[in-house]
Amino acid sequence: MRKPPQPIRREKTAKKNSAPSKKPASTAPDKTARATASETRGKSARTVKSAAVTKTSRNQATVGPTKVIRREERFVEKARMERRLTLRRLFFIFLAIVAVTAGSWVVFFSSVFDLREPEIAIVGAEHPVSPEEVEQVVHTDVGQPLARLDLDEIGERVSGVRGVSNAIVRREWPHGLRVSVVPRVPVAAVENNEMFVLLDAEGEEVGEVEEAPEDVAVASVPLDEDRERVLQSVLTVLDAIPDELREEIADIGAESPDTVQFTLEDGSVVEWGSADDSKLKASVLQVLREQGAAIYDVSAPSLPVTREK
Repeated sequence: MRKPPQPIRREKTAKKNSAPSKKPASTAPDKTARATASETRGKSARTVKSAAVTKTSRNQATVGPTKVIRREERFVEKARMERRLTLRRLFFIFLAIVAVTAGSWVVFFSSVFDLREPEIAIVGAEHPVSPEEVEQVVHTDVGQPLARLDLDEIGERVSGVRGVSNAIVRREWPHGLRVSVVPRVPVAAVENNEMFVLLDAEGEEVGEVEEAPEDVAVASVPLDEDRERVLQSVLTVLDAIPDELREEIADIGAESPDTVQFTLEDGSVVEWGSADDSKLKASVLQVLREQGAAIYDVSAPSLPVTREK
């Protein structure tokens, strides 16, 4: 007797045969789920990126105008500071101009620093200079502002006073003036109309006296325009001869620069000629005086001549 087929094995077989058909059914939902998840992640990423872009745009939109406003504020503040500095400079310049103008008026045009008579000092006005004449010249400027005084012009006017060689004028603030006078030094006395005219080394008249000073040589020179040249020749001769011979000279004179002659205390006359070769002439004269004569002519020292009156 045959045994009937066992249904249990068929069921297992059926299960085995049905397993492959269930596998595709379970795979489709997984792919769909994965695709959905991927799409969701992509949307999330796009959403995050969009949000980041939006935030960045908002930040840029917020920062941009702020920076522009701050730059404008700094520019306005800088312009305001420069304007203040310019106004301050202009103010100080204005003050300086006012101060200089006021100071110039006070110094140059007002009587605050004017010349006053008690403040005038004259120094060196000794004989033969007359202090009264110098004072008369300077006192014409009393009342003038010191700063406007022409010191050189005042010095020239004072130098024109008889006996004055030079004058140095200096301001003594606030009201004074100091005049330093350099008098002319007489080196020769020329007799004229019972008076002696004193001449300096330049031939300028220093003054007149009744008697010739002891330390001034009495000379006979013309008082015309050529007297300076003639007097220079006489003074050159006096300077060149030895001291011993100079002390023996009673008088000396010349009519021209080439005709200098002098008389010694013993009465002898020396015809000197020009001032050239004065040292050689002095040596020749010393030798000739040992022989004795009334007139010694050394105008040509290489050919001297002696004569009797």
